[in-house]
Amino acid sequence: MRLCLVALAVLPGEIGGVETYGRAMVQALAEESPHDDIVIVTASEGAAVFRGLRVRVIEVPFKAKSRIARVALEQLWLPILVRHIGPDWVLGLANVLPVFAPCRKAVVVHDVMWRRFPSYYPRLRRLYLNAMVSSSCCVAEKIIAVSHATAGDVTAFFGVEPRKIHVVYAGVSLEDVGLSNGSAESVRVLKGMGIAPPFIFSPTSMFPHKRNEVLLRAYARTRKTLKEDYQLVFSGVDYRGGWEKTLALAGELGVAPSVRYIGWAPRTQLSHIYRQAALVTYLSRYEGFGFPVLEAMLAGCPVLAAKTSGAVPEIIGDAGFLTDGDDVEQVAVDIHRILTDHPLRQTLQTRGLERANEFSWRHAAQRIRSLLAEV
Repeated sequence: MRLCLVALAVLPGEIGGVETYGRAMVQALAEESPHDDIVIVTASEGAAVFRGLRVRVIEVPFKAKSRIARVALEQLWLPILVRHIGPDWVLGLANVLPVFAPCRKAVVVHDVMWRRFPSYYPRLRRLYLNAMVSSSCCVAEKIIAVSHATAGDVTAFFGVEPRKIHVVYAGVSLEDVGLSNGSAESVRVLKGMGIAPPFIFSPTSMFPHKRNEVLLRAYARTRKTLKEDYQLVFSGVDYRGGWEKTLALAGELGVAPSVRYIGWAPRTQLSHIYRQAALVTYLSRYEGFGFPVLEAMLAGCPVLAAKTSGAVPEIIGDAGFLTDGDDVEQVAVDIHRILTDHPLRQTLQTRGLERANEFSWRHAAQRIRSLLAEV
């Protein structure tokens, strides 16, 4: 089988799970399908992500961050390239595919964030996403959703028949959280970032739907009931002054000296953070999958997540602790319980590791390969 994988949106160091998914899935497909001819089409910035894998890399001559160029190439030039490659399937790895490609088509849908939170997106980008994701789902023979929650969104927002949608969970591996060489090195790395154990880690960025205000208010209450002085660490992208607003609220609550924002953390740092954190909190209102909770559980860290957060409850199952993400008092009570109830912490750590190990890139690649092999 010859596969053409479209990865124009996969950029090293970019925000969200698309890069994680693209890099890991291409590697897994190459390893699990040694007799397939796999061609990856990527932008110049993303080519390095795939070098060294058993795939042919076609690097298009443009910068993927130039959205106008990307759209033009994606829908006008790429069908011509696909005709030249002659694949059995073209698979779009990030929500869209070249709709006029002259072969069988499939697309991976990660989320519908722009429909859930339209204010995050400029009007033209919303129009593009609505048009192209809808068109991609329409022409695709098979739609691969990364969770049942995302599958439901595809049906609800685009009217796609459920029979076309196949849920294939993404994977997680030690490579995704990195390898820590021990607590001494971790303490040194964390010190360089201004992090001092014990601490609570929230890898949720500064978007309003992440419920950082709820977490901060709950943290302020919890500090009054704990014997130890826990630091609260935020990571991820800032959004329209979200960190300034969070810091201002921390000042009002009297906890600003104990709140730290480290921005976007590279994978070389994440392993140290996850492995040394006392607790990872994830109160987001919506996620299409939720890589951070899996990464935390794989690193042996207990997870507290919101009951209403898209795919997250589905992903963690009974391996994490679910709370009412809108109830400050309840979140505070649950943080206190996880930090002080040692048998509960051990249970969450054990179940978390078992649950994380159920998510395999190998199995995901095998499932996608089998779907594409169907007549």
